[in-house]
Amino acid sequence: MIHSRKFTENKYEVKLREKSVKKAVVETSFPLKSKKRKSCEKSKSNKGSSSRNEKKKKKKKPKIKVNNGPEPPPPLPIEFKNAILELAQGATVSQEKLVIQKILFNADIEKTQNRFSIPVKQIREEFLTEQEKIYLTKYVSISSTRKMAMEVTLIDPLLRETTVELKNWELRKNAGPSSFSYVLNDTWRKIREENKLEIGNILQLWAVRVDGELLFALVKLP
Repeated sequence: MIHSRKFTENKYEVKLREKSVKKAVVETSFPLKSKKRKSCEKSKSNKGSSSRNEKKKKKKKPKIKVNNGPEPPPPLPIEFKNAILELAQGATVSQEKLVIQKILFNADIEKTQNRFSIPVKQIREEFLTEQEKIYLTKYVSISSTRKMAMEVTLIDPLLRETTVELKNWELRKNAGPSSFSYVLNDTWRKIREENKLEIGNILQLWAVRVDGELLFALVKLP
């Protein structure tokens, strides 16, 4: 009887040990699975972020190169030089400066806008004095949003003398800093129509000084 009792007690202890071993195995198995899940989730999130970055890169449009005419720019034609000398009538004429060489866009031709734009970033040679620059940044009055204008004589592509207004133009954007341009307006629509200027034409605007007074020459390149 004593032997059988010992036998049953040993068998019971064995069963308890087996149960405890199984529980230990089960308990240690769960953390391992969670680590694998976390690593999988991280890899998935990394893949998702990389794919989003790739999509953003793809969305960026390539910069379009604008054809603003031949380089180096051709010089001021002799017929314009003669027209300037005739207009000067013996007065001192300074060396001509190329202000801009550009292709005409819709904004330059649009009837409702009536302006020829001279973006500051595209200006090739400085053509204004410091006093003129300051003058063009001033407003007509304290309550006005209209800036001061300079009246400048211009020789158009048909070698005719006319007058334009030179202004400082601020283009305000929804996001980012504003951009600045100079513009020729007032009689620009008439100049454009009489010289049959169209989108795609390449123009040069030259500046000279006649006894210190600013004068423009507008050249249409072939």
